[in-house]
Amino acid sequence: MKLDAIQDLKECLAIDKTKSIPIEVKDKILITLGYEFYQNGEFVIVDVFYKNAKPENLSVEFDFHSIRLQILEKRDELVLNLKELFDEIDPENSSYQIYTTKIELKLKKRILSSKWENLLKGREKESNAYRTDYPSSSSKKNNWSVIEKEIEKEDTLNDSSSEVSALFSKIYKDSDDDTRRAMMKSYIESNGTTLSTNWSEVKKGTVSTKPPQGMEPKKAHRNGIRKPVKQRYPSLRGVDRKFMRNQRFAKRGSRHALLVKRSKATASA
Repeated sequence: MKLDAIQDLKECLAIDKTKSIPIEVKDKILITLGYEFYQNGEFVIVDVFYKNAKPENLSVEFDFHSIRLQILEKRDELVLNLKELFDEIDPENSSYQIYTTKIELKLKKRILSSKWENLLKGREKESNAYRTDYPSSSSKKNNWSVIEKEIEKEDTLNDSSSEVSALFSKIYKDSDDDTRRAMMKSYIESNGTTLSTNWSEVKKGTVSTKPPQGMEPKKAHRNGIRKPVKQRYPSLRGVDRKFMRNQRFAKRGSRHALLVKRSKATASA
């Protein structure tokens, strides 16, 4: 009985080697790659963000209106499928280059010197909208069209001021010595507010500052540098503090009077 039971148990535990046990294999995860592009007159360059790509795992297909890039890994499948490009490309003269931080796709333009508004068709409106308000991580949004107008306005003002300075330099160059002296003296003494060519009037005295209407002139320190504040009575450090507290000075800097009083007080004592 025991031998029969053991035999039956062996038959139950026996594994048929001819039959294969199915193992469930999970599908690879499909990941879309990020990219950005820029262009010149001959090529459109697409930078695909992927680090340390291996050539054996990479496949790139160029077509007239599309690109397909595929990277096969053990667990994932990374794909960049760009259909309906903005314009035709030349697949034969297009190429790619692998870098440590990216994969560069060089798309040869079919029509040279043509400007692509975007990489794909149907996004022209989106790119035009970004021209005025560029996307930014900052909470403050800049209206670039308004800024461009302000820059143009400043350029026109600079052009007009340069024309005026050119006119004054021409007048100075073509004038005689008295006129030049009058121009220099009036401009310097008036702090740039008056420019006179009449030497007979300017030589009489100092030309006063005449600011524009609604403005007031301010006196600046010599050479634009504020004078350092000197210590008050630096030579009286040896004098008795109590005696100094009891003294009253009518004017600042009467050190000599203080020393005289101090000497009289000590002599009478």
